[in-house]
Amino acid sequence: MLMIGFCEHLMLILCQQRCSLETVTTQIQNIEVMLKAFDIEGHLPKFQITLSKNVSIFESKLRSAKESIGQIYLLLQTASPLVTEVKKCSHLRDYIAKIEGCS
Repeated sequence: MLMIGFCEHLMLILCQQRCSLETVTTQIQNIEVMLKAFDIEGHLPKFQITLSKNVSIFESKLRSAKESIGQIYLLLQTASPLVTEVKKCSHLRDYIAKIEGCS
């Protein structure tokens, strides 16, 4: 009786695996159909590599600019207590406010 139970369990597992394989096969076929709809002859669209490089350069420069603004902000915050003239202190606070708006 125990062996019959094992056999039935094995058959259940095999049926489940078959259903899973059928589902995966159908999904892979659907993906292939979608990829063929967007097929561009196995290469990237025109100027895509150049665009990708330019985006990377832009992101790098943007990070660098943000870091520089942060350093300037820190410098102005550190230097503000040292300024004693009212007019210069007012200008310094304006600059700090503008930089806070950028970050």
